[in-house]
This record gives sequence, C-alpha cells and structure tokens, in this order.
Amino acid sequence: MKHTRRKFIRNAATGLMVPTLMSCVVRGSATMPVGFWGPGLSTSWSRLVVSLGGPVPSQNSIRAVERMYNDLGTAGLLTKMLSVNAIVPDSLLAARVPFINAGGSQLWANTNFVAADLTVAGLIGNGTSKSLDTGFVPSNSVNSAEPNVDFGVTIISPDSSGSNTGVEFGSNKTLPSSDNNTLLALNSGGNTVVEACGFGGGFNISVTQAGNGYYSANRLTTTNLKLFFANQATSHAEIGSATTVTPGYLSCTQLAFATLDFTLGGSGVPANWTSKRLSFIAIHKGLTLAESATFYTLAAALRATLGGGNP
Repeated sequence: MKHTRRKFIRNAATGLMVPTLMSCVVRGSATMPVGFWGPGLSTSWSRLVVSLGGPVPSQNSIRAVERMYNDLGTAGLLTKMLSVNAIVPDSLLAARVPFINAGGSQLWANTNFVAADLTVAGLIGNGTSKSLDTGFVPSNSVNSAEPNVDFGVTIISPDSSGSNTGVEFGSNKTLPSSDNNTLLALNSGGNTVVEACGFGGGFNISVTQAGNGYYSANRLTTTNLKLFFANQATSHAEIGSATTVTPGYLSCTQLAFATLDFTLGGSGVPANWTSKRLSFIAIHKGLTLAESATFYTLAAALRATLGGGNP
C-alpha cells in the first residue's frame, strides 16, 4: 500500500467519532470528509442521517452504500469522487445525504420535493418548481490551477416519465458576451446536452438522447470532453465528444433537477426544472472510458441492491 493511501485511511478513520463535521476538497487537495470513511462507513452515514433529522436508514440501504464505497476503493476510483448520492428510498432526508461528500453540502437543500416524490426507483421532479441544491461550487472543489481538467457529472435516469424540457444538473451563467455553463441535460429537444464550464455560443455536446440509463459527462483535459452512456440492454460506450477550449471553473453552486440560472437574476435563481426521475447523482473528477465503465457497473449494482432505479 502506498504511503498516500495509508495517510488517507488514517486521517479518515480519526473522524469517525464526529460524523456531523465536514471538510472539502479545495484546489485539488486530498482532504476527505469527516465521518464517512473507513470501517465505520455504515454507522457514520446512518448516524449523520439521524443527526440531520431523518430516521435510521434500512440495513439494506446501509449495506448498498457501504458496498459501493468499498468497491470504489478496490477499483481505485474513490479519490476521484467528490459527492456521491445514492438517492436511497428510505426517506426524503436520507435521499439528500451523499454517502461520499468531499465537496458541497452534507445535506442537499430541498426546494418543494415531498415524500411522495421518492420511491424505490428514485426521486422525480415536476418540471416547474422542484430542485435540490448540492452546495457544490466547482471553483472551490476542484483544482483551479488546471482549468477544466478532472471534472465530471454522472446521473441515472431510470424511466421515461418527464417532458422534453428541463435540465437534470448544473447552472447557467451568462456573461455580457459569452456563456459560462456547467450542465447535463437529457431533455433538450430530445437530445442529451452537455455544457462543461463553457464559454461561447452553442452546446459543447448535443446528441440524440440514448434512452433511460446512465449518463456520465467528463472533462479530461482543456480540450477533451466525453459523454458516456449505458443501461442493462446497452453496453457502456462513448456517445458524444467535443474539443471546445473553455476556461475557468464556475464560482456558483450546482443544482440537481434544475439549474441555477444567472440569466434570470443577478444572484442566480432556479430555472429549467426537469420532470424526469433520477436514481443516482455523482459529482467527480473526470473519468476515462474504462473508469466510467467500472463506475457504471458499481452504480448499477447499488441500484439493484436498493431494489429499483436500474434501467
């Protein structure tokens, strides 16, 4: 085991006694959140849910998130994860607590979702008013010394509900002469659209929507943006790419089930809501094709264990 890995586990384990405290990755550092890591992940995550006001998650949900956490470590992907939310079906509060959180909020802020919106298949938007604020600010939580390198967003959309409008994740930030957006949208005129910290008109990636399933958008270099897709009937593959050069990470929070839109207000307001259902949301550093394929396998296994949301 490498020294850096030993240090990571040692530092993480010392935080298990104080599960309500958090820290975040700043400028690419390897600081990890207090209260989630090491042998006590299951009790730490469930205790955090309770400390935030929710009921104790089921043993099945605890086992599912702990298994994925362990498997991410085995696959060498754990240090790439910034915020991973399994959207567990136990309670609306538990569905808003990421089980990996090295950036953003420990409890994603809820706007207008109610308990009935959550099922074993995931959480469903309404296309008009419901969103989650992840508290994740790219400029605070990724390495700003390497603009647009190592940034990615993954979601799973498990069913065909929802209209052909809305955005599943991100923010819009229109400047006087250009756009600076980070978003992943499944519903843009029947296309899947990715804009990743982008300047200039037009989309970085726009491809025909592949169907229900796993979508992972990953910026690997300043000129290399990839979109991957998979579901149970379709092998994991790249379905879109772009080489647009784009500067600087956004300095605003990212929403799920909508965008934080600066074109509609100086401080940003929720807009572009989706009516899709999502069963998994992850913010991470950029994943290669092979890494994303592994990530899909682990996410699909998690959703299968939870009992739904695995198209």
